[in-house]
Amino acid sequence: MPGRTIALILIACAAAMAGCSAVGLYEPRPPQQQATAQRLAAEFDAAVALVADLEYEKATAEFARLLRPLEDAGDATRTAETLFWLGYCCEKRGRRDDAGAFYDRVINEHPQAPAARQAAARLARLRPPPGG
Repeated sequence: MPGRTIALILIACAAAMAGCSAVGLYEPRPPQQQATAQRLAAEFDAAVALVADLEYEKATAEFARLLRPLEDAGDATRTAETLFWLGYCCEKRGRRDDAGAFYDRVINEHPQAPAARQAAARLARLRPPPGG
């Protein structure tokens, strides 16, 4: 599947330029928390792969399912990235208002997260300034 490989590379590059990553920083954790973090990371990566496959509806469902566990785990970086990807998937599905709401959440709830910069750029395209 060369097309899928190229799409994954492009998405990884775009995410890296935005400061997003599919790989978390190492933090010592108790074994159970570490296992949960690894499972969530793998599920997050699988959801990103769905985006690469242009499976936006499935990706939306997966990111929506992951949002609360990531918040509960205290993974602010992946929570911000999940909100970004939810917005992106909604945008690609033509749900501009929902996309804007997710981008707003990234910017307002995680303003220091690298994903906030990318969310702001996408939001500017969705909501251009008056007269601009």
